[in-house]
Amino acid sequence: MIRFWPQTKSRTWHTHLSRHQCADRLTGTRELICIGRSDDSFSLRRRKIWGYHNGFMPVFFGKLGDAPGGGTRIEGYFSVILFTRIAASIMYLMSAAMAIFAAIGAATDSEPGARLLATLTGLAVGIGTGIGTAGVLWLFFRFAWWIDSGDMQFIIKFFENSLEATEQPMEQVN
Repeated sequence: MIRFWPQTKSRTWHTHLSRHQCADRLTGTRELICIGRSDDSFSLRRRKIWGYHNGFMPVFFGKLGDAPGGGTRIEGYFSVILFTRIAASIMYLMSAAMAIFAAIGAATDSEPGARLLATLTGLAVGIGTGIGTAGVLWLFFRFAWWIDSGDMQFIIKFFENSLEATEQPMEQVN
């Protein structure tokens, strides 16, 4: 699947705490906001004290489950909120539409004898416009993600300190 927004690989932590204790600690902290929670699924992001909000800030989308041998298993990944993913997809579609309109506009502005050259020129302009716009958007998304990348480390430290969890390497995850 092609993604236009940043997202990390799935990660897994194991803690000796019960699911209920983990859920209480997730919702009971002042530094983090539990955006959405249903049953054992949750979305977690860092609270911004001064009201600053970056739509590309990393949000941890996770699930609580039973761990083999007792305790709780926390599985999840960092990504951006749904609204930002939809907006990013729309912006890339608009970039493609702009490229198509540039190609059509350049091809139809020419005289009948030079139609092939104008069509090729229009395609080149359209493809260049599309790639250029997509590249600028991609760089913007990555820069905005980088600004708040410390939030990912903050959430990981929260799992390690408050939930007393240890990260499992991917080859140990069932």
